[in-house]
Amino acid sequence: MSYSQRLKSAINKNIIANKNSYSIHSIPNDKQISISNSSNRLINQKANYVPTDFSASLKSNYVITKSFKEVFTGQRAKELATEKFLYLSFYVNHNGQPMELQFLAPENTSLTPNEIESLEKALKRNVVFKVSGTNLEKGNFYEVSFLAKYNNIFK
Repeated sequence: MSYSQRLKSAINKNIIANKNSYSIHSIPNDKQISISNSSNRLINQKANYVPTDFSASLKSNYVITKSFKEVFTGQRAKELATEKFLYLSFYVNHNGQPMELQFLAPENTSLTPNEIESLEKALKRNVVFKVSGTNLEKGNFYEVSFLAKYNNIFK
């Protein structure tokens, strides 16, 4: 069984990686799957009210690329490039530090559970957003989305 079939066959179930369990859910009309750490608690909650002047940007544009290149090298990077993108939803605190992540991938992705786990760790370690807005409070979280295009990352 290929890894992509394994992820697809795990829809609405959990799949085990090295140390974590990941929930896989289908997004019916988009031919995509949502992948998130089973221990995530924020994803199922509504993000805090986002002030109208809220903004978030990466402190460094290279950190996404750096994170992907820590996990995917050589031939594996070339294989992934054919999938075009991975959509990332970061759940960040008031300081812009990612607390949780959710991934959206094509339903036939070749990503493995262990790769998802490694990428999640790398992104949490490397990525910090500059967030600003009125009334950003300690204890609140905000959703920040990012489209990671493989042709830009693995060039």
